[in-house]
Formats: sequence, C-alpha cells, structure tokens
Amino acid sequence: MDGDGMYRQRPLKTVAEALLISRLIWFALFVSQGVYLYVGRLLISDSAVAGSSDLAVQPVGFLAALQNPTGLAFLAAAGMALTMSFVVPKLLNPEAVPVAPGQPVQALESSKLPDRLRARLARFIVGAAINESVAIFGLVGGYLTMKNAEFGSALVYASLAGMLIRFPTTESFADPVGVRR
Repeated sequence: MDGDGMYRQRPLKTVAEALLISRLIWFALFVSQGVYLYVGRLLISDSAVAGSSDLAVQPVGFLAALQNPTGLAFLAAAGMALTMSFVVPKLLNPEAVPVAPGQPVQALESSKLPDRLRARLARFIVGAAINESVAIFGLVGGYLTMKNAEFGSALVYASLAGMLIRFPTTESFADPVGVRR
C-alpha cells in the first residue's frame, strides 16, 4: 500500500509469473463450474423430493428442453457466450495479427515484456469469465427449463470443455496473438 492508501499493482516480470497467475485463475474458475453443476443437480433433485405439483420434476431429456422457448433462449445465449469467449479476447489487442501455422514463435522484447504479459493475462481473464457465463446459463437454464437436469448439465459441460481448451500454457503467453494455434 502506498501513502495514498491505494494498492499498486506490481508489474509482471516473467512469463512464469503470468503463467502461475493465469493457472490459479483457471483452476478457480474450473472448480466453480463444477460447483455450478453440483448445485444445479442438487436444486433439481430437491425439487423432486419436495413433492409439490408446481416443483415436480418430469423426466425430460435435453431435446425436450428445446421445445420450450426458455430453453431455446438459454441455449442461444450460451452458444453465443461460448463463441464470444474465444472471439472477444482476440479483439482486445488491436495489434494482434494471426501467425501462420509453422512460423516460429516470436520472442517478446524484454522492454515491453510487462505490458505484453499484462495484456495477455487480461485477454485470458476476459475469455475465461465469458466462458464461465455458459455454466451460469446452464445452472439457471436447467432450473427454469422444466427442471431439466440434462439441459443444465450439458451447458455446464460445454463450459468445462471451453475451460479445458483454454488451459494456460507457456506458448499461449509467448505467442504474438496470445492464443493457441
């Protein structure tokens, strides 16, 4: 803390630091999506146990949820969010030019290393946060769409798959675009 009572962010100095921070964030978001899956299934099973006619769970599959306009809306929103979780981070860096496959990974200039690492970390966090919204759509959509556990679980699994794809690697921080090829 400085004299103004404000916390100052220490600049990232190495790729290893940025990689450690991104992996900690990745792990926390990955675990939280597992919690969404557990809580969603718990809410839906508790509804079935309650025995109330308005909370009764009917055995419906994933496709049955798509006959409900709410299910279609949640599926469309989750699909858009999953797509945007990969598109938006690329748009955050206007200087990013995709590298053709087979080209060597360019080394970072040491003078601009902290700024580039911070930018890559910010892109990772934005993409992972948008990706997590898919799991939230699954949690809420599964509960609101005829208490459909399969529908909600499918969206959470899609979100988990998106997180597995974006696991932070050294190449993702050394690559000029900041994403895997």
